[in-house]
Amino acid sequence: RFPAQTLRASHPRTAQALMLDGGAAAAALKEAQAQILTKIAVTLDLESKAYPQEVGFDSFTMGSFSGTIKAFDAPGKTNVAWCSGLEISDGQSRSMSRITAWCGPLTDVPHFVASAGVSNGGLDLYIDFRPRADAGYEKANPDGTYPEPDTREAFMQSGVRMEFAEKFFTPDAVAWFQSVCNTPGASPSNEGLPAEAAVLQGPLTVNLRLPLDSVGVSAASEACANAADRWIQWMQTTEELNRLKVTSTYARDTKMRAV
Repeated sequence: RFPAQTLRASHPRTAQALMLDGGAAAAALKEAQAQILTKIAVTLDLESKAYPQEVGFDSFTMGSFSGTIKAFDAPGKTNVAWCSGLEISDGQSRSMSRITAWCGPLTDVPHFVASAGVSNGGLDLYIDFRPRADAGYEKANPDGTYPEPDTREAFMQSGVRMEFAEKFFTPDAVAWFQSVCNTPGASPSNEGLPAEAAVLQGPLTVNLRLPLDSVGVSAASEACANAADRWIQWMQTTEELNRLKVTSTYARDTKMRAV
């Protein structure tokens, strides 16, 4: 994975930050994520689906939390197998607004996850472009380099990384990732995925804590919007795979769903 360069616990903040309570921050993030989900659905011509309603989760309550789920898909050329928007909140100090888009196997465009929320007096920001082939990103050294390949598997993973670096994780994408990680006031999140799921993350995984204020909300919303725009562009411009790669991509997706 790529290092975040100068990421540290705090940075000087140049914009005027207005402190927010958890409810106000959650509402602002919810609105921003809803706009992103609408843009994805309209741009990629997704169809709204009744899956959440059929299982009773279009609107739900779990303990002190309430939430909603919206679901979409677009089979065929658009190649979106499943897309969802999850909103969950206790109405006060904890919330999560999460967009998940799962691509079909016709291309190797990474799956997309963008989540922003409120917890423990701060903001949570998580963004990931999940690769569709085993590239061994979890083996990266702290400086972002990788060990010299010494097995057939390692050589294959190196080849996949080179291919994805040309198609998706370009220098421009890396620069975007590093700028997000160095958002003023940002610090690395202590919350991560279980080890068995973490190996499925891409090299540009954003997992940050931001201050609970207007600047933090704007930064989180902008990062999610920019990530979605990048993913939409990949969806619109990436060529279809040959039959062999469609099969291997589908197999990788099946493994990811099982984690």
